[in-house]
Amino acid sequence: MARTSAVKQIVLTLRRRLLDWSYPPRHQLTEESLCAEFGVSRSPIRQALTELAAEGLLERDPHQSYRVRQLLLADVEDLYEFRFAIEVQAVRGLARNGLPKDVEARLRDQWANPEKLEDLSRQTLASLDEAFHADLVAAHGNQLMMEQIRRINERLHAFRAFDFSHTARAQSTGDEHTAILDRIAAGDETGAAQALRQNISSGLDNVEITIMHLLARSHSCVDNKEKRHGRRSL
Repeated sequence: MARTSAVKQIVLTLRRRLLDWSYPPRHQLTEESLCAEFGVSRSPIRQALTELAAEGLLERDPHQSYRVRQLLLADVEDLYEFRFAIEVQAVRGLARNGLPKDVEARLRDQWANPEKLEDLSRQTLASLDEAFHADLVAAHGNQLMMEQIRRINERLHAFRAFDFSHTARAQSTGDEHTAILDRIAAGDETGAAQALRQNISSGLDNVEITIMHLLARSHSCVDNKEKRHGRRSL
């Protein structure tokens, strides 16, 4: 495997684990264990860890090792507020200038059947929710806003997915999305902003519970991995 492709694959794999909370906060990622796992030398591992630290997913401690930086409650609240600040400009602009009919029809259709939504996995629902909001920002036409929303969606994906584990969350999200589209179609900037605020605020309601769940899951993932490694070492 060429070094460039090796680094890219390591970054992709570790980024997904970090975003999915497969590691708990402050968990140390050692070069030795990662070299053994990926079958590469220290050099590509160091480059991958440096890239992930630059993204804010890892932090380097005084001993030159890398530790996992997971989101705290305040971080999540800041991300939701930043997300609203971006998206509210998009929905206001769409209420003024119009949303393309084909985009509106597609977004309405995706969330129109509550029974179908209830059959989808929470990961799929989270991805559909991300796509709904990203499509509105894309229709607004600001590429810088699109890039910021993409990054925010990455960091919040695990929170969104857990949120859809709650009963009737898919249906209520569909209703909230429909309300946003209705206000945009009516040319109601204030109403569109209020409907968006309601939708985003709903996602914040269970953040503390979600963090507790993700913490428990991340510790379980590490414990199970260590047990498997221990059995292989016997």
